[in-house]
Amino acid sequence: SDVCSSDLARVDILTGLPNRRSLRERIERALSLRALRNEELAVMFVDLDHFKEINDSLGHDVGDALLVRVAERLQACMPSGGVVARMGGDEFTVLLAARDAAHAAERVGHDMLDALSAAFEVEGERVYVSASVGVSLAPRDGVEIEALFKHADQALYEAKGAGRNRMSLFTPALHEA
Repeated sequence: SDVCSSDLARVDILTGLPNRRSLRERIERALSLRALRNEELAVMFVDLDHFKEINDSLGHDVGDALLVRVAERLQACMPSGGVVARMGGDEFTVLLAARDAAHAAERVGHDMLDALSAAFEVEGERVYVSASVGVSLAPRDGVEIEALFKHADQALYEAKGAGRNRMSLFTPALHEA
């Protein structure tokens, strides 16, 4: 198949970020290189809080424009080698590789929450949005992509339950809950 169509299959059309498929490939590659590079990985699920209300009250054009701006701000928070992807809807995922992934995730997570806290000017509207972030770490919380996704999702659920606009790291206690 021609290059363009296969590239598009890996890019989110709205934001230009890597999509779910591309992210999975990157995580698989990072997992296979992790031990070799003496690195840990952080998988971070980033979910906008109350995005549906913005979409419903201001319309999909504003919602789409907001997602593009959010993507830009998230990308600006990425350290070298960090990847932010759009999973669909108002869900983004970040992949970090670092010697100390928990520390890297804390720093990037706080940067992202800060970056999103300033007002967005979208189509003549001032829009405020916050996010909830759930984090899982390899190898601590798993060495397979499904385990990392499941645990990041549980941590995200915890962050939302704790009042949103915050970050939660997966812990075994969450798993039991």
